Amino acid sequence: MKLTDVYQNLRLSSKSFLALVCVLFVGLVFLLVWLFKPVAVTDFKPEIHDLTAAIRVHFQKNIDYQGLDTAYVIEQKLSPKEMIRIGKLFSKSNSEILIGRDMKGNPVAAFEKTFAVTYLNLSKAKCLSLLTSDFSADSGLVSIAVSNDKLYELTYGGELSLPVSQDKALEYCKAKNTVMLIFE
Repeated sequence: MKLTDVYQNLRLSSKSFLALVCVLFVGLVFLLVWLFKPVAVTDFKPEIHDLTAAIRVHFQKNIDYQGLDTAYVIEQKLSPKEMIRIGKLFSKSNSEILIGRDMKGNPVAAFEKTFAVTYLNLSKAKCLSLLTSDFSADSGLVSIAVSNDKLYELTYGGELSLPVSQDKALEYCKAKNTVMLIFE
């Protein structure tokens, strides 16, 4: 079947047929670009730095982080306003954030000198981005825990060591992850 037969069977003029072919071609190009566009990498460092720095400054005159949890952070306005939605904290990547002493966001107990920032329901790509972030020594990061079908606890100099390489992060991150960062 020839191309001329196609547009004659559709009862289109040659100009209309050419316009239809052009529209289909442009549509196909847009579809291919959309399907194969690179995944944007989320940079968690600035968000985490701003949040943990505000918490540390607020508690600098205290001997511990007693009472610190997500509700306290919101009440005391320790997080940027754009992170607060419906009484919860959300990251720029739209993941819910819990603050506290553990992955559940329980309040920090008396005399505890660390607190946790927990990201819930992270995709594999976001988990990889968070784990491979290069935190500086003055960030106060003590450890990271990744929970999915397994629990991985990463510390400096430990068996599962920080910083995390891309290969190791691929091993730790699954389709749906909870990532807890412990800071002092």
